[in-house]
Amino acid sequence: MSKAKLNLDKLTDDDVISLGRTVATALDGNNSFPAAPVTTDDLNDLADAMQGKINERSQLEAQIQTKTIAIRNARLALENALRSDADYVDTASGGDAEKIHSAGMRVAEDPAPVGGMPKVTRLAATAGDGEVDLHWDPVRRGAKSYVVERTSDAAGQTGRGNAQIVTKSRAEVTGLQSGSRHWFRVAAVGSAGQGPWSDPATKVAP
Repeated sequence: MSKAKLNLDKLTDDDVISLGRTVATALDGNNSFPAAPVTTDDLNDLADAMQGKINERSQLEAQIQTKTIAIRNARLALENALRSDADYVDTASGGDAEKIHSAGMRVAEDPAPVGGMPKVTRLAATAGDGEVDLHWDPVRRGAKSYVVERTSDAAGQTGRGNAQIVTKSRAEVTGLQSGSRHWFRVAAVGSAGQGPWSDPATKVAP
């Protein structure tokens, strides 16, 4: 005896919405199924509600990405300004540690051995041309490379191991199925080994 097969756990959000609308259209006026427990209008309403939530999420994600980039640019501007003032303080102080301290700056010391890597911060994912672009704040000291992992599991428990190694604080992830959602994380690697994973970032492949 045949039974209906939905495979909902294998469908993307967009696929579920499309299926809901398809079933609603197919059941409308279908004499074989005159008393479906959920009416065609209700199915379409539920699909509309889900699409609305997805649209709201996309808008929020776009705002977050924009703000993240704006924060990074603002930080870069402030860092450049601080470096300029530090160069001036170095020259004007003549190497006098007390004068350097009076400018609100610490005195450079011999570099300490590099220990464990810090956690990568501000990981963001944006849609590129047929790919997902990742970028994050660079680890300023001791990072030799970064390991990038992705998964299509929202809980992040399966599908790990899809890793790539990069040397800059950005990566391009290709070969993703269009419309599929993925989660990404990044860790810095130094002489003492790999540091902790970043907070995840998520994006739907274009």
